[in-house]
Amino acid sequence: MAKGINKVHLSGNLGNDPEVRYTNGEKPMAIANFSIATSYGSGEKEKTEWHRLVAFGKAAEIIGEYAKKGSKMAIVGRLQTRKWEKDSVERYTTEVVVEEFDFSSPRNAEGGNGGNGGHGGGNGGGNGDAGGQHYSGSASPDDQWDDEIPF
Repeated sequence: MAKGINKVHLSGNLGNDPEVRYTNGEKPMAIANFSIATSYGSGEKEKTEWHRLVAFGKAAEIIGEYAKKGSKMAIVGRLQTRKWEKDSVERYTTEVVVEEFDFSSPRNAEGGNGGNGGHGGGNGGGNGDAGGQHYSGSASPDDQWDDEIPF
């Protein structure tokens, strides 16, 4: 039997600033949690969907540094459902594990704070995102997954 395809493409605006945490251990790894809003339809029939996202490693660090509430991002990833226990109750969450992403102009760019600040160079434009920047890398937590972080 052939393997299925688990690929998600989203483009939308961040609903909040990403929350970045680090795993415990010899080699701490960054984990970023954030959400993106996408819309479909038009007028009174427009609907907004919220998507939970998680990024690992270097991708998490870049997202944590440059992505801000309202930033527009395009992501490619895969769906993942996790289970954990809290207060003797099993809990589940489904999220998109980010594998690639692009920043674009913020939703409501303000003079000097948005645009193409870029990461690692550019004009350093204040609190803007990394306009036009693309990241593609490993989104796997490898063996450093911290099961005690129930995001």
